[in-house]
Amino acid sequence: ISGGDVEKGLMIIRNGLASLDQEGSSENITERYELLLHLAIALADKDFQEAKKTYMQALALPIDGRINIGARLNLAALLMRNGCLEEAIEHTRIATIAAPEVFLGWFNLGLMYRHQGDFVASVNSYQQAIKLNPSHSESHKNLAVVNLLMGNISDARYGFKRTMELLKI
Repeated sequence: ISGGDVEKGLMIIRNGLASLDQEGSSENITERYELLLHLAIALADKDFQEAKKTYMQALALPIDGRINIGARLNLAALLMRNGCLEEAIEHTRIATIAAPEVFLGWFNLGLMYRHQGDFVASVNSYQQAIKLNPSHSESHKNLAVVNLLMGNISDARYGFKRTMELLKI
């Protein structure tokens, strides 16, 4: 798929899932999860509904929430791109509860809250992302934007300055 032959890649993934189905074994849950995750990733740009359904199948498997965080965050990003902001926020919140040390969940939550217009929640999320990954320039930049939108010029200025320092501009 990443090499450009999406159809062949989709066929291979679907054959792998069919093979697991034929085995009828519940011992292959992690393999099923990985195949569903990659199938959903491949479908995301082609078919929103099918990608969403596939992510949901992956999330329905009885595996730890820390293991399925990739599917949950990817699903949330897909939902946000397709205008399902509330559902995207809910999945991202679940991910940050399951793995609070993963800064990407907090960063994405900041983006989502900003799009929702909840600037206070957005600031809190970006601050948590920065606490976990202080060198992530996008977190600093987005926090600066929210501060600017809130009229907090001093903090916005600091955030943009910090962004430029990190980018070595």
